[in-house]
Amino acid sequence: MPNDCTRTATAVLIMKGGGVKGLAFAGAVQELERCYQFDTFVGTSAGAIGAALLAAGASATDLERNLREKRFRDFLDGTYWKLPFQFWWSRGIHPAHTLINWVRDLLFERLERHNEVLMHDLPKRAVVYASTQRRGEVTFDSWGQHDDITVYNAVRCSMSIPYFFQPQWMDNRRVYDGGLLANYPVQIFLNQERERTNGAPDPFFVALYLGPEKPPPIKPTSVLADLLSIWIERNDPDLLQKYRNQTVLIDTAPIGTIDFNLGEVEKDFLVLQGRVAALKFLIAQKLLKEDELIKLGELQSRARAAKAAIVKDRQQKLKRRKRFIWSILGSVAAIVAVWAGLAIVNPKGKGSFQSLGVVEGFATSGVHKISSDGKVVVGGIGSKEIAPNNYPVGAMRWSAENGMVYIGPPRGRTEVTEALGVNVDGSVVVGYVGYGGNCSPNEPWRWTAAEGMVRLPANGSSMAYDVDANGTVIVGSLTPCVNKQAGKNQAAIYTDATGWTALGFLPGSDSSGAYAVSKDGKVVVGQSCLENCEAFRWTQQTGMIGLGFLPGASSSYAAGVSSDGSTVVGSSKFPGGNSEAFRWTQADGMVSLGNLLGEKSGTAARVNADGTVVVGTSGGRAFRWTASDGMKSIEELLTAAGVSFTGWKLVGADGVSGDGTVIAGTGINPKGVTTAWIATLSRRK
Repeated sequence: MPNDCTRTATAVLIMKGGGVKGLAFAGAVQELERCYQFDTFVGTSAGAIGAALLAAGASATDLERNLREKRFRDFLDGTYWKLPFQFWWSRGIHPAHTLINWVRDLLFERLERHNEVLMHDLPKRAVVYASTQRRGEVTFDSWGQHDDITVYNAVRCSMSIPYFFQPQWMDNRRVYDGGLLANYPVQIFLNQERERTNGAPDPFFVALYLGPEKPPPIKPTSVLADLLSIWIERNDPDLLQKYRNQTVLIDTAPIGTIDFNLGEVEKDFLVLQGRVAALKFLIAQKLLKEDELIKLGELQSRARAAKAAIVKDRQQKLKRRKRFIWSILGSVAAIVAVWAGLAIVNPKGKGSFQSLGVVEGFATSGVHKISSDGKVVVGGIGSKEIAPNNYPVGAMRWSAENGMVYIGPPRGRTEVTEALGVNVDGSVVVGYVGYGGNCSPNEPWRWTAAEGMVRLPANGSSMAYDVDANGTVIVGSLTPCVNKQAGKNQAAIYTDATGWTALGFLPGSDSSGAYAVSKDGKVVVGQSCLENCEAFRWTQQTGMIGLGFLPGASSSYAAGVSSDGSTVVGSSKFPGGNSEAFRWTQADGMVSLGNLLGEKSGTAARVNADGTVVVGTSGGRAFRWTASDGMKSIEELLTAAGVSFTGWKLVGADGVSGDGTVIAGTGINPKGVTTAWIATLSRRK
């Protein structure tokens, strides 16, 4: 190649595993891109992330920006108090859902897609390696093996540092970090290429190796680290010697593989070391002119200064850790508090209150439902206040382990999305996305950690409001498209086997909607309307049955149903415009729950598993109803329990756990911003 690097040479880029040290790849590729055009990207573990993003069309500058902006410690989304159980059941501490969501969002943004990105969807070739028992290495090749798996799943399989990240499952086998069998995947890739091309000459490649050419000196206390290094780097010396002229050696010491709490200086150092190593390589290959030595010297000087600052900072931190070793006991107490999910703990032990905050980049959050186990809350997030006719723009899922997580749509999109329902353990979330159109303004979706947000097929406009315990039966509304015009809304039920099935209307009505479903998916509740609306309860045996109205009322609406479908809650509206919450059972019919003292309107939003606890809003104040206490505001109950929620106005209670002790809702925080909250309250037996 001529010394002016006209970028006429095509090459394969191969990247070694190395955890957070992979940021150095971005610096190296910035220099290498001057002289090579890479059309295939091969990687293991950290190299898998680089391979996926570069194959999606990201430049080295894009890769650096994406890695710099991400806090790597966010990937540590496990719960440490569960460590013994996680080791036993999952063989790792962290599930790395945050890593999956991050990679998926970057791919959505890069490729401008609304659905999942499979390996064969990548514009350039990517090859990613993982490890599994007996079968050895697992290859995810966008041109070959397992090209139909999602890119983020391939990356997640490869990025499974043993006992640090939980292994994935594939073909009923655990899949571990690719570094266990091919941490420096040069030879395995070349062997596979020879087989794929029937013995054609090996492709030209450039390999990025994280680490010094010689192993570091042994430390007396590093037995486990030595054993791991022996295992994963056992073949590296031979490969380095064999392919030295095509390998860029990037010495990242003192940064370690699992130093997830990197600061800006440490990130600068990694990028600088990548650039320095690549320049040395290009100069050795006589691809750059000698005046590049001046640039190399400047970068080396900056890298040495950064390394000195890092070493000094780490020495100081080590001294502080030794001085405060007895603070471990206090840390254990703090971890217990975090596990309990309590931001404000009641010393009497009768309740708690916690703000759920917002997702970074958004200003507000609101609740639609809480899982039956009380551990997962779903709803909407947005940059504007969440109020009628002013909807949020994104869907969120909150858990004590992971906090509030953005689950869609891809960032940067203009679609309006909300999470409206969640199954019993929080593993399945449903909602809708609205993107405009003559006949399809809304589309329903189902989210799982494994598949992300998947849109459900529908003809016309549809909404998904709730889902059964198993996550297989979804209820909502279906608006068919007739002659390119939207028809009447119909309550509908969805399964993968049948698709959407309309449930029809009550006699004399011409539109309907289904808003809640029982635990077993056999009882559906909602409303059916003409000029006025009537709450209904539907089963396969009875069809749609109207529940009537409160005395003197002209309209009713069913919003929630108990686990067995025997108790229905909602609101009934009077001609003057006021409304009252109701509770319906077969034995008692529709019974008014009244309103909070001084309020004129209210609605019941949800009911617990056995139908004994109802939550909702009355006059803009969140309430809880039980037979023993009647209707009381959540603020009153928290005050009586000695729980502080200073400065908050609790507007609505939108979800209740199966046992009735955990309530989630929406309020106005002390700064005047609409924000989701969660509270625990004991019940009188």
